[in-house]
Amino acid sequence: MLQLQAIFTILLAVALLHERPSPRQLLGAAVAIAGIGVIGVGRAAAVPAGALLLAVVAALCWGLGNTIVRAVRPPDALALLVWSSLVAPWPLAAASLWREGGHRDLHALAASGPATATAVLYVVLVSTIFGFGTWTWLMRRHPASRVAPFTLLVPVVGIAAAWIARGEQPNGPELLGAAVVLAGLALTTGVVPTFRLRASQQHELVAVHGGLAAALSDQAPQVGRAVGGDALRDRHAVGIDDGDAVTRDEAPVHAGDADG
Repeated sequence: MLQLQAIFTILLAVALLHERPSPRQLLGAAVAIAGIGVIGVGRAAAVPAGALLLAVVAALCWGLGNTIVRAVRPPDALALLVWSSLVAPWPLAAASLWREGGHRDLHALAASGPATATAVLYVVLVSTIFGFGTWTWLMRRHPASRVAPFTLLVPVVGIAAAWIARGEQPNGPELLGAAVVLAGLALTTGVVPTFRLRASQQHELVAVHGGLAAALSDQAPQVGRAVGGDALRDRHAVGIDDGDAVTRDEAPVHAGDADG
């Protein structure tokens, strides 16, 4: 459900930033989202309504964040990421203290080891600084409708990583959904060829045709005079005077000639 942020991002960018995604991009995003639905069916399980609602709200917040980044277009994407990262820990820490209590947090810190430190480093360096830093940079430079659908690769990469690292065999709907997601992204990015000319190509083609027609129109009198001159020289070469220039079809037919 968190991947609904792609829909929220596109809708918010259209409503607030007046972006106009192309029909191909909208179709590709719809196809990719349908693939996410197929993956969800493959992993169907009893999900509490509260958890489902929280996931939808989280997707909406992510979409709002993407729209804000697109609107602000910060000159330094990494600085925006670092300063915005100071906001999330406080409500999360408060929720943890409220739901789990401080003693569990202290126990988790005491039981942490090298694996925990490695996981934290991965989240900070790879996921946050590199992953979200690149994401912020892309959102600053490109339309939201072009960037947002790429987050739909998250379940696909997760399925592939679990298959490779942990030997978790994906089922049929998961593989089918992953293929549909990839097809939708290929359509969104233009990897799938389309047989319609771009607007610029259409204008260039019209300009070429117009210039060619104008050139032929300008040269038509000269071509006619050249052809007429060549024909006149040929007639004089065979001894035909202008006064005798009557073709067989144009010669009058007499009654006697017709009877004979």
